[in-house]
Amino acid sequence: MFNQNNSGADCGINKTKESINVSWKLCTSQAAIYKAGLNANSAVKASGSILSEWSNEAEGQIVERTRRNWVSGYADVASGAKTALADACSDLIGMKIINYDLDAYPSKSTPQTMLNVLADNSSKIISDLKDFNSNEIKDPS
Repeated sequence: MFNQNNSGADCGINKTKESINVSWKLCTSQAAIYKAGLNANSAVKASGSILSEWSNEAEGQIVERTRRNWVSGYADVASGAKTALADACSDLIGMKIINYDLDAYPSKSTPQTMLNVLADNSSKIISDLKDFNSNEIKDPS
């Protein structure tokens, strides 16, 4: 089954009992859910509308912070950069999933540590993408 996200692009949806797996332009919902951990709120994990909204927000943040429209030009993005974009986007969505219900985690330090790790990783990737030049990617030789 296919659905449309807010940008009008088709996104594949595969819903299970526990969570939903939606493919967006930069990442999948399942990648973000994995990063939020086992204790993430089950209602959020099963909500395509919440996750799609957060995906749109994450994609917008990446575009705004890098000053490059990765979403509209995605077909022309180098494969290595696509992997980095997926990692950063799923980090940002994972942080929103965690923040939605901090009490779902067994201790106060668990979600904070997870948020710190995801924030550090996404910030580093986004910083690198600001200066990204696909013409400089070379094959190993």
